[in-house]
Amino acid sequence: EVAKVSPSGYYKWLQNGEKRALSEESDYQDYLFLKEIYDQANGKIGYRGLYMEVAEKAGRPMNHKKILRLMRKFHFFAKVRRANPYRTLA
Repeated sequence: EVAKVSPSGYYKWLQNGEKRALSEESDYQDYLFLKEIYDQANGKIGYRGLYMEVAEKAGRPMNHKKILRLMRKFHFFAKVRRANPYRTLA
């Protein structure tokens, strides 16, 4: 065990290399689609809003967990508006 990986795990990883490459390409295409919607909203849209927009534009919804995963993977997050410190609470 050189890399602290079992032989069967290593060979399974080798065998699935093409599948990983395909899923990476698919993720990138989905990222571009999400990024386009995100940029139209000036970054003020979270995963829930993205989910609704994707369902509306693509006709088929993308799983919200996938949207969250892609947002984490490609480092884009919703901008949260800062509270107004001068607002009076009645």
